[in-house]
Amino acid sequence: MSESQPDDKILGALSRWNEGDESALNELLSATIPWLNREIGYAWRTSPHASLSAEDIVQTAVLNFLQWGPKYQPQSPAQFRALLKRVAMNELIDATRRAGRRGGRHLDSIAATGYPLSAFPGPSNASLAPSRAAARSEEQAWVRLALQFLEPDERYLILASKVEERDWSTIAGELGLASPDAARMQAKRLEPRVANLLRRLKLGHMPESVV
Repeated sequence: MSESQPDDKILGALSRWNEGDESALNELLSATIPWLNREIGYAWRTSPHASLSAEDIVQTAVLNFLQWGPKYQPQSPAQFRALLKRVAMNELIDATRRAGRRGGRHLDSIAATGYPLSAFPGPSNASLAPSRAAARSEEQAWVRLALQFLEPDERYLILASKVEERDWSTIAGELGLASPDAARMQAKRLEPRVANLLRRLKLGHMPESVV
């Protein structure tokens, strides 16, 4: 298999990257982006969410995850690839939903203008003391990783309410829910699942839905 050699080194590169070796980033991208573009290219063409070319958003999603995500060390290269595929597909779905909300704005134009993607957008705690900001950013990164394992509408419900702070009436309308209270209750029911995912991930256990 032509990708076996990068696979042999991918976890080592990830470990070095997590330890601060910036030279490992190009190794990780070269070992994952071509594979992701092929895998997601097929899945995206057959997806009900499909829009224009998604390669820019795929690469941005991976870069954001590596730069701003938690320092999670998967157990195998296959697991790492599967995780990146989930992150990238989720980002495409979320970005398409946002593009539709803005009158059909193209996905490639969103990526080109630095539109803040929803999965791992970087730190946003400038008003806090550095130590508190770092702790909060790290915890937010773990929560965002846990959200990757929810269904698209579930993930959107949490992101829209907790991250974007949209009102419950708007969220209910976008998700086709009966009322703002229905949206609020559904978000409340998701909290134990997110907490369980968070606990498992912090212990180093990937959810069963990923290789």
